[in-house]
Amino acid sequence: MDEASKKKKKKKKKKKKKKKKKKKKKKKKKKKKKKKKILSMMKMRIYYLYLPSQVQK
Repeated sequence: MDEASKKKKKKKKKKKKKKKKKKKKKKKKKKKKKKKKILSMMKMRIYYLYLPSQVQK
């Protein structure tokens, strides 16, 4: 019984470590979102530059 309970405790500890790794991955995703925001801002700037030229035509 003691050995079985020890194995269960070890498994729980491993799961906790996996959760920590997932949190690190989430932080990386946030950085990617910031890059996407910068790309979207660049796209918006390009649209603002092109829209007035289209209106003049």
